[in-house]
Amino acid sequence: MISLIKIVLVKLIAAHLICDFVLQTDAFCEQKNKLNGKGVVFQLLHALLHAIAAYVFVAQWSLWWIAVVVFCSHFVIDIVKSMLKRPDSMFLFFVDQLMHVSILALFSYYIVLTGRIVGCERFSIWVIASGCLVLLKPTSIIISRFFNNKNWNLATDDMSLPMAGRWIGYFERILVMTFILLGSYEAIGFLMAAKSIFRFGELKEKSEIKRTEYVLLGTLMSFTIAVIVALGVRHLVSD
Repeated sequence: MISLIKIVLVKLIAAHLICDFVLQTDAFCEQKNKLNGKGVVFQLLHALLHAIAAYVFVAQWSLWWIAVVVFCSHFVIDIVKSMLKRPDSMFLFFVDQLMHVSILALFSYYIVLTGRIVGCERFSIWVIASGCLVLLKPTSIIISRFFNNKNWNLATDDMSLPMAGRWIGYFERILVMTFILLGSYEAIGFLMAAKSIFRFGELKEKSEIKRTEYVLLGTLMSFTIAVIVALGVRHLVSD
């Protein structure tokens, strides 16, 4: 039963990632978040797209209520999020996605519990595809919202970005520990070499310290997310 739950869940998550990130443009998202009649219409269209994709991806044609549950749950969560009027909040972004995935997980368990799911095919392909989807627009949104903070503003007169060194250290240590646990010691050398190249630019041009920290921090953050997602995919596929 666990295998069936996993395949249903990963299919629902893949549908969610495609509809929430690949097919949803910035213009559509802006219209959707407006608290008026037009905004509600866009919310309904967005939820309907999720419902259709979930139904098609799970491919259990007798379970038509999959589309109904996905439609209702997604519509309610997105409406509540829009009412909070914080479209660029990184915390709200994570809470929103966590709620969606949690409901999909519970729903997957219920679907399998009914005993009407057939097949558990190509689980690894679905997991790898979902991992690739996470590394595209969702990761870009996470990084952009992380930098959407006064601490990372390049326009300030400060020589260095506040707290940049601390965050660079965080990501650096996470990556080093990950590489050690995996036995990939050569990757640590590559990381040190890349950082040394950036730091050489700092020493050469003091005026570029802030921009160097910005690029290095963004690179490390992107690299860390990629490593974590890849490890998760590898773990799921190898089970």
